[in-house]
Amino acid sequence: MHSEYKHEDVGIDKVIAGIKRKSARLANSVWIAAIVGILTALVAFLPWGINLWIGVVSFLVVCALLLYKVQNERSIAKTREALEKFDDSCKSELTAKMLMFTSDKVTSGAIERAVIAGYAKEQNASFTMVGKEEDRGTLQDGVLAPNGQSIIVDGRTGIKGAIPGISDIRVKSSVGLLYDFTIEVEGKCPKGKTSNRMTFSDRTEDVYTLRIFSTFEMKHTLHYQSDNPAIVKITWDI
Repeated sequence: MHSEYKHEDVGIDKVIAGIKRKSARLANSVWIAAIVGILTALVAFLPWGINLWIGVVSFLVVCALLLYKVQNERSIAKTREALEKFDDSCKSELTAKMLMFTSDKVTSGAIERAVIAGYAKEQNASFTMVGKEEDRGTLQDGVLAPNGQSIIVDGRTGIKGAIPGISDIRVKSSVGLLYDFTIEVEGKCPKGKTSNRMTFSDRTEDVYTLRIFSTFEMKHTLHYQSDNPAIVKITWDI
């Protein structure tokens, strides 16, 4: 039987409250199952080895529950913080995409995907370069959003011929287990050099480092997690 759903715009607080209720119900059911399993292992007239096995399984279930709850709360907090940074028009667009299912299948993952989609709609802005074609330099005063598009430098799309050995830089977004954003760098370390150390700073001022050792042209990736993922500064040191 297929679940019916209503195309209903819902507020952020209402959706998050639904997630918390669902999480609480799941947490309670798993706790009860774990406690019953432990009590059964203690009172049942079973061999000691079987009792130990049941106890270990119950312990693992409890650990999995605690990990689930922590991840769920972090996701809710991150979602609320990210949505508060969007302007009203973007918030309206995001909430319009959130459908309230009568079967109560709203999850934090659905909201997280909507938030990331909002970040991906931001357009790149041109960087200014200090140290063109030199072994050390900086790209600043620009924006490299997680939209999968190439970086813009000095008003031109692409970076070929600007940083030695580097032909393109872009950021992509995708909901992952640990990381939602990926920096992709096309290029190589110039021959005769040991490595190219590149740093990427986002709007939260967190810095992510990528080292390129290969002298063959290839794609290098750097995964990261951020509450405001657009890259606003890039440095290199060859």
